[in-house]
Amino acid sequence: MNIDYNLVLLVMAPALIVGLLGFFAIQSMVKKETLKQKYQLLKENQKEILPLRLQAYERLTLLLDRISLDKLVVRVQPIGEDLKEYKQLLIANINQEFEHNLTQQMYVSNECWVTILKTKQAILSQIVQPHENVTTASQMRESVLASRGDETASDVAQSFIRNEVSQFLG
Repeated sequence: MNIDYNLVLLVMAPALIVGLLGFFAIQSMVKKETLKQKYQLLKENQKEILPLRLQAYERLTLLLDRISLDKLVVRVQPIGEDLKEYKQLLIANINQEFEHNLTQQMYVSNECWVTILKTKQAILSQIVQPHENVTTASQMRESVLASRGDETASDVAQSFIRNEVSQFLG
C-alpha cells in the first residue's frame, strides 16, 4: 500500500484551512460577546454607583460648609470666655464632622480627597494660630466674622468638587 502524500496534503489542506478559519471566527465571536457582557456589567454598575458618588460629593460639600471657620463660629457658641477652651471645642467639632464623613473617600477621586484633607488642615491651622489682639472666645468669633468676605479654603475646595462633578457628568 503506497500512500501518496501529495494527495493527502491536497485533501487535508482545505480541511485544515477551514478548521483554522472556524477556530478564529469562533474565538472572535467569544471575544465580542465577552466585551459586550463586560460593557453591560459596567453600564449596570454605573447606574448604581453614580448616585452613590453624587451623594458622596454632596456630603463632602456639606462637610466643607460645616467646617468653614466663619460658619463654624456662628454655629458653635463658646461655653465661656476661655480662648483655649473655645479653640479645642472648634477643633473637636471639625474632627467630629470629618469622622462622620470619612467613608465618602471611597466614592471620590484621590485628588478630591486630598483636597478635603488639605482644607481641613488649613482650617485647623487657622484655629490654632495666635490671633493678634485676641484673648477671649468672643473676640476670636468677632475676628473671624469680620474677615468673612475673603475666599476661604472651604470655598476653594467646594469649587474643586463642583468642577470634578461637572467633569464626570459630562
